[in-house]
Amino acid sequence: MRAAKCDLRKRLVRTRDARDPLARARTDARIAETLFSDEIWRCAQIVYSYVSIASEVSTRSIIARAWQSNKRVRVPRCERGTLRLSWHEIGSLAELEIGALGIPEPAVLERTGFDAPEDAGSCCGINASLAIVPGLAFDPHGNRLGYGGGCYDRFLASFDGVSVGLARETQLLASLAEMGVVETHDVPVEYVATERRILAARSARSDL
Repeated sequence: MRAAKCDLRKRLVRTRDARDPLARARTDARIAETLFSDEIWRCAQIVYSYVSIASEVSTRSIIARAWQSNKRVRVPRCERGTLRLSWHEIGSLAELEIGALGIPEPAVLERTGFDAPEDAGSCCGINASLAIVPGLAFDPHGNRLGYGGGCYDRFLASFDGVSVGLARETQLLASLAEMGVVETHDVPVEYVATERRILAARSARSDL
């Protein structure tokens, strides 16, 4: 299975990188608007978001909209030894630095991170903590193919809020399980947002 995952990751990265940057940017803007139009975004008070790099689905406009909407934003540092995520609240992208893995991370001079996500309560019956999760591919069941470190699986295993993966429609595959790349430790997301729709992977919603 590990070899199959590795091969699929390489193929997906090549396909993602090969797409025209302007086309990616237009698609990513529509993904953001899809997210903004949904109640899971409107109800969120704390947004846990990755900071996009290279050809990933961009989160820059999402982070900016969160601040404009008076939402609190936390972004992760991946602890080198444990590969666990610690989350740090920021008020500007200027607070980030390029980490050892080439990923923008909070410039932390002392330990101020949140190892465990904060309970932000709920709004209209929806948890007010929203995690925006990266991935190379997702499927309609919420299964996710990440980069292989397991950081987000560890985080999602103890996260009580709402999780949403961002994917272009080209990154949405029919079934990662049937492709043989889902393992027991892999944790699915609850929703997947694309430029066309939001799929409710683990809840009974009419737009599934």
